[in-house]
Amino acid sequence: MIRYAVDEPIEAQNTTISAIIVLQHLPLGGRRLSAAAKRREAELGRQLTIDEFWNFMASLRGSELDPGLRQLRVVVHDNPYARHQLSEQMFRGPFDERYGTRDEMIVRLYAGEEVLKLEADEEEVSNLAAK
Repeated sequence: MIRYAVDEPIEAQNTTISAIIVLQHLPLGGRRLSAAAKRREAELGRQLTIDEFWNFMASLRGSELDPGLRQLRVVVHDNPYARHQLSEQMFRGPFDERYGTRDEMIVRLYAGEEVLKLEADEEEVSNLAAK
């Protein structure tokens, strides 16, 4: 969204674009399954064999850990140079995310409660594996 000349930024462009909005499927079941498998491996103190993992995965079909479970969500990427910013109240669902600028850095401005829970679970499992 910035025009460059000889590798130097010279001015903002495309200021009529407020944001890029991405509609995507979050692989929710696959991420939950991965965390659950790592948790199981931590309990056993070893990696699951392929057969154990396959049986574990098959036993979870139709549950919240089903690897086929996907969640439709919105990810918003704000244009920091937009003349009119998209309302911060839009796209604030439990699985949505929003990125924009804060203190001249591009950062995640919003993550829904379900995204935060998923990330906390993955972090917890990561910490178990590190022990």
